[in-house]
Amino acid sequence: MAKNTKVVCCSVSKEFHELCKAYDISFSEALRVGISIVLADIGVREYDNNLNSVKKMRFFVARSEELSKQIEEMKTKLEGFEK
Repeated sequence: MAKNTKVVCCSVSKEFHELCKAYDISFSEALRVGISIVLADIGVREYDNNLNSVKKMRFFVARSEELSKQIEEMKTKLEGFEK
């Protein structure tokens, strides 16, 4: 066992257990990567990377498009009331 590590126990679904086995992914690696993804998602800068930045930008672009459509719909409704 490596220094500065802690032994922890966690439960995984049967599906994740089978996937880890099928793709030869160790549970410690899956947990480490999963935690780093969660840290990046909540904005911990040390764990942010280009892939997460692209994912966030796509989310913001999609959200801004949704809001633009809502604004246009509201303008159209408002113009109907003004006539």
